[in-house]
Amino acid sequence: MFLSKEKLLIAYYYIALIVFAVSACAVMFYEESDGGGIYRSVLISITLICWGVFIFRPLSKGYLIEKPSKTIIFFNIYLLWALCITLVFPVGEITLVSYVISFFWSFLPMLILNTTYYYILHKGDGVFLKMTFLAMAVMFLLTYYSFYDVDNILLNVHLGSSYYSLYMLPLLLVCPFKFIRTLLTIIVCLAVFSSVKRGGVLALALAVMAYIITNQYVTKHGKFTKIIIGVCVLVAFAAIFAYIGTLGDNNVFERFESIQEDGGSGRTDVWEEAWRLINSQDILHFIIGNGFNAVVHSSRYVLSAHNDYLEAWYDFGIIGMVLYVLLMMSLFKDIIVCIKVKRQYAPAMSALGAIILVLSMISHIAIYYWFNVVVLSIAYFEGCYDRDSKNND
Repeated sequence: MFLSKEKLLIAYYYIALIVFAVSACAVMFYEESDGGGIYRSVLISITLICWGVFIFRPLSKGYLIEKPSKTIIFFNIYLLWALCITLVFPVGEITLVSYVISFFWSFLPMLILNTTYYYILHKGDGVFLKMTFLAMAVMFLLTYYSFYDVDNILLNVHLGSSYYSLYMLPLLLVCPFKFIRTLLTIIVCLAVFSSVKRGGVLALALAVMAYIITNQYVTKHGKFTKIIIGVCVLVAFAAIFAYIGTLGDNNVFERFESIQEDGGSGRTDVWEEAWRLINSQDILHFIIGNGFNAVVHSSRYVLSAHNDYLEAWYDFGIIGMVLYVLLMMSLFKDIIVCIKVKRQYAPAMSALGAIILVLSMISHIAIYYWFNVVVLSIAYFEGCYDRDSKNND
């Protein structure tokens, strides 16, 4: 029996998610092993083409185009601005291939954002979609652990690819099966701790705390019961964190103690360099920017700004930085509202907010391929929030 057009489109969306996950795994492989660059480029191109089909979706008969939330509007304006500046000011060795890849890299977040947002707004979030998120997270975890050298723990320091699973955590926390949700949360904790990424551990800890506290707030238990359950769960996770953090030769807590000595792995120097770049440019570039990932190419350290606000300022000018601040303010406003009205997904959304709050300040979210995972999470929760708001109205 043939599937209807709508069911085919739904199935195609799930396929598009898996295709994106495969391309992300290829990027992880390239970042950690410095190989497979051609496969990465091909898979990113296929992913963009796959998601590009959704551009024509609003042209289909009977499709309802609704005004998106302010957060989605701000995101679209920021992403469009970043795309335009990237096309006008290509960075690095300028070849046709590098130019096209830069376009693909910048345009994909916009496709994922809008497609997922309107999918949730029109179709809702069924169990199969949540299972697809679970499958994507498992793919990221398996790819990450394929790099892990159990015989030489020292080789595993700073495996940044652990962040892919970390950014999937909020989507795992909406899994309807409690056992799977808890198990995968622990596995993600193991992945982040084993990478010895201090920023990741800090973001993870705050995300788990935000989730537990918010979850107790939105549940229907009595006040005393909420406090008892919340304290017990927090203590249990604190014990797990303490145990995981001291496994192997790389004690992540010792790395926190050394922050004053190493300046957060040289972050203070990197931030000063980014600020120097911002202040030493001419007025035109100060306002409109220098192009995607320009800090890496201009910095004497050949590193990104490790701060999304400084990165957005130098890459996309004061205009880009202001747009980034506005979209973040709008996102956190929505998170607070969801918590106040006790939405079912508010705990997972608060975990997303905690991760973004920490890593946008001390790491980098918006210029790497994992930005698509963050955008996917934001689109999902914004879609749920707006769908609930429209249904209540």
